[in-house]
Amino acid sequence: MRYSQHILHVLCLVLVAFSSWAQSESEVRENADKLFENEAYVEATPLYLQLLNLYPTDPEINFKYGTCSLFNDDKQKKDAIKFLNVATKSPGIDPRAYYFKGKALHLNYQFDEARKFYQIYQDKRAARDDRYDVDREIEMCRNGKKLMIKFTDIVVSEKTQIEDDKFFRLYKDMQSIGGDILVTERFQSKIDKKRGHIPIVHYPKGAKAVYYSSYGDNGKTGLDIYVRKRLPDNSWGEPYRLPGEINTEYDEDFPYLHPNGRYLYFSSKGHNSMGGFDVFMARLNPDNGQFQSIENVDFAISSPDDDLFYVVDAEYQNAYFASSRQSEQGKLHVYRVKVIRIPIQEVIVMGDFVSEINPENKNMTIEITSSKTGSEVGSVVTNEAGKYSYVFPKGGKYDLVIKIDGLEPISKTIELPFLDEFRPLKQKVIHYSENGEEKVKIIDLFDEDVEGGEELVAQVLRKKSKLEVNIDEFDVDELERIELEAKRDELLAELGFQGMTIREVQNQLAELAEADTKRAEQVQKLNGGISEAYIALSEEIEEITKQRDDLIAKAENTNDPAQKYTALREAQKLDAERSNRLAQAEGLSDLSGEVTRKFGTGDPSNSEMTQVEQAFNQLIEEGKEEEALTYLAQQKEKIQNTRDNSTEGMVNKLVEETIEQRARQDELADRNKKNNREIEIAETRSEELNSKLLDAKRKEAAKIREELAELENTITLYEKERDYNQQEIVDISKKIAVLDAQVDVIQSSGTSVIKEIDQRKYEEAQAAIAA
Repeated sequence: MRYSQHILHVLCLVLVAFSSWAQSESEVRENADKLFENEAYVEATPLYLQLLNLYPTDPEINFKYGTCSLFNDDKQKKDAIKFLNVATKSPGIDPRAYYFKGKALHLNYQFDEARKFYQIYQDKRAARDDRYDVDREIEMCRNGKKLMIKFTDIVVSEKTQIEDDKFFRLYKDMQSIGGDILVTERFQSKIDKKRGHIPIVHYPKGAKAVYYSSYGDNGKTGLDIYVRKRLPDNSWGEPYRLPGEINTEYDEDFPYLHPNGRYLYFSSKGHNSMGGFDVFMARLNPDNGQFQSIENVDFAISSPDDDLFYVVDAEYQNAYFASSRQSEQGKLHVYRVKVIRIPIQEVIVMGDFVSEINPENKNMTIEITSSKTGSEVGSVVTNEAGKYSYVFPKGGKYDLVIKIDGLEPISKTIELPFLDEFRPLKQKVIHYSENGEEKVKIIDLFDEDVEGGEELVAQVLRKKSKLEVNIDEFDVDELERIELEAKRDELLAELGFQGMTIREVQNQLAELAEADTKRAEQVQKLNGGISEAYIALSEEIEEITKQRDDLIAKAENTNDPAQKYTALREAQKLDAERSNRLAQAEGLSDLSGEVTRKFGTGDPSNSEMTQVEQAFNQLIEEGKEEEALTYLAQQKEKIQNTRDNSTEGMVNKLVEETIEQRARQDELADRNKKNNREIEIAETRSEELNSKLLDAKRKEAAKIREELAELENTITLYEKERDYNQQEIVDISKKIAVLDAQVDVIQSSGTSVIKEIDQRKYEEAQAAIAA
């Protein structure tokens, strides 16, 4: 097979040579270089291949052919490194060779090595050469290193290559996805038209909003995600850049809102992308209406190349996305994958064979079988340096048969850990003599770093990133079980029970029910305290009203002006006090309504969460787990309310509001001090001018009168602002008094016993205050 492939490769070279026979070598070089500098790398590839066959060791040709290879199909991308290796060994090579070698290593998942060559390019390039954002590439390598610590396998059911302007036509499950996918100029901005950007837009059926990418009105942050909402007349409103954390200084594109309205998928070159466009998911925060908690969907959906337009069906079972990771320039592969992720199980072991008896001997063979099943797993042979490596299918026990020249086969058993992160494990096999007998021992050094491990890990990642169709390798029943578990885990995560078993959920519900019962007791105390305070205020208001009315009657019945004035002055003070008490009573009434809204009526004998706990447990006991989880989802608001709301939280909120109001008072008081100073300055100046006016001549007197008019206007403006501010200060004092009364009631009720509310008295107090 390899021989036939070699023959085909030679024939291709011959054809290329004949097709360019009419061109001189210099013309081929000139045309190739022109295409290269215009970034037409695919078109330049056959020309550089012809030159490479003539000059296989030429550093510049190796640099440019290696670079072009990065933009061709997967095999050529992989081979790019060896050509760029030749180029970068030449001291005088174009600095870009180091950048593209970094890019080749980056695409090959060798992130640490890629960073080194990006850095060399950065050090060697001309000061004004800003063609490549190397700092960002280095940051992406760091991101990739972190993202590769944990990843999962993906079930692939379809894989097709297509032209990059038609890729979305392969998204076939539109009935399940809902709506249509269109390339439309309808939402283009002027800059979009100028730059030739036509967004791909998903139009859901009956959509109230449409998400798409645009450069907007200025394009300063590249492509961003925009939204337009449907108006009552069925037209689309004005576009606005999606608020929150989604948009970055780099490009964002290909948004897709899942039919459940909770998840927005998009591609971005920002955030923690490992290279090019990665796929991200953001969750809707119902409290502020923004998409937040942005996550990279991880390898192997995301890769160091461009990964685009991740679209998930309504049932959350299958997804489509496109990628350039294996495609030549101008084409994309479209993948149909399962949404569920299979935990990665492979374990890489890298070891050294050392013979203390014969140090020159580096030859060892290990035959591997599964201890559990007895089935053959594979074999591994050391290289000339005595090093070996093997990718085991998963952790667990394995039986090894070790074969060393001149020694009978020796059997050993090893146990590999099930890892939470993907990394190579270090090992040593030592051939030694003890009491004249040759022995072999295996030393596990699993906690130590492995030299050269990144390259082997990169090979595994590269293989997995190809995402070949593999659905037939998985058991259908097992996939369905995993899908159900994934749905359950997602539901529990939304309810705040992430990563919990059913038993742990039951324990959490019991704790919430207990907390809700205690809170119901607090609510009863609080309602009793509010009623008691309200009745007391009603009695105070009644007494203050009587005293005020008596003073007014006294003023009406006396002929003494001094007594009349004094009586009316005291009545006015009492009326202000009465107004404050009424405001406090209104505040207590508002507090009562807020308590009922947040906490209900507060019945400790049968709290809402106790009812939820009992109903959930009953369904679990009957073996109806799916129904139990559906029921729990319906109680999401009650569960969240129990977690989030407390009387302590209400006090904190009221205290914060009081602090804000006092700060506003202080600000207004400072303004009035300034106003008074300005008034005083203006009045002093007016006195000076009035004294000069007596002796001033006509012309001077006219100027003085003009300035006096201006000063009078200035004084009037400052006095109006002062009076306005003073009224606001008085109003704020009333608000603070109301807030203080609310805090006092909550805090005092927390230490009191539960009191039975005198409903008749409370209703009479309400009627009296209303009157």
